[in-house]
Amino acid sequence: MSTTLKTLVITLISGLLAMNTHATATDDVVSDSRWNIGVAMGYGKRSNPLSGHKDLPIVAVVDLSWYGDHWFFDNGDVGLTLINNDFFTVNLITQLAPHRWYFEHTSRQLITFGGTASSGVDNNGVVGDSGAEGDGASNGGDDTPNGDDDNQGNDEQNSLLIPDRDWAIESGIEILADGQWGAIEASISQDISSNHNGFSTTLSYGKNYVAGRWLFSNHFGITWNNQDLNHYYYGVNDYEANRATPPYRADSGYNVYTRFLARYYLSKRWSFAILMDYEQLSSAISDSPFIDNDYIWSVYSGFKYRF
Repeated sequence: MSTTLKTLVITLISGLLAMNTHATATDDVVSDSRWNIGVAMGYGKRSNPLSGHKDLPIVAVVDLSWYGDHWFFDNGDVGLTLINNDFFTVNLITQLAPHRWYFEHTSRQLITFGGTASSGVDNNGVVGDSGAEGDGASNGGDDTPNGDDDNQGNDEQNSLLIPDRDWAIESGIEILADGQWGAIEASISQDISSNHNGFSTTLSYGKNYVAGRWLFSNHFGITWNNQDLNHYYYGVNDYEANRATPPYRADSGYNVYTRFLARYYLSKRWSFAILMDYEQLSSAISDSPFIDNDYIWSVYSGFKYRF
């Protein structure tokens, strides 16, 4: 796995492991400060819905955030608080689009360890049935120099192609409200890097339950991606298509997700956590020719130390 992808997956899981808003499971929890630094060691996986994918292993998790009077950094997100009162909070927030993670894993890891018959992936991100590559030396001195090129072209035309996609920077606004009844978050974000030029909206609800030193957190949400966003990451343009990867115009769609966290506080600095996450993808994504699964799941358990 590439260093960039490891960092992004760690950021994702650390954000989920940090779901500990307001409620505390023990009086020994470290007092509030501007900095929150934690490290967890354990094991987990996150699935990758792309064809030719490998699940993403997760071992070490870093939880890093800083909150000033107005500006804040929270596990990769940079934000500015506009309104903060007893009823709700309004933030401007900027972050990397999460969709690129899976392409990073496929293109980087399979190419790094691929380009061989065992991987079935060439340096253009093409996933083939056999993975065989043309090699003039292997043809026993074939005196038809164009034969290998023709065969390679045919192999590429009959192989599933996973298009190359760039990172996108998204910025938007989020509204948070919480109380004894739980917490609600509503957000909308727009691509500001001119990659997909799309936008998405999210509405979620979560609630914490405390029992002695145990903290349980349930979280439910729904995200709507517009057509521009979905097509950029999961569509296939005419110039990218081949026999195995037909053109596909991805539409807008809703993803639904749920998360569960159970944390036991061993002391004011040590805790043990179990995390489970499941996301049901919209048909606009799952119908893409290079998507194998209509869901994404992740599990993780480990011990966390908070500095």
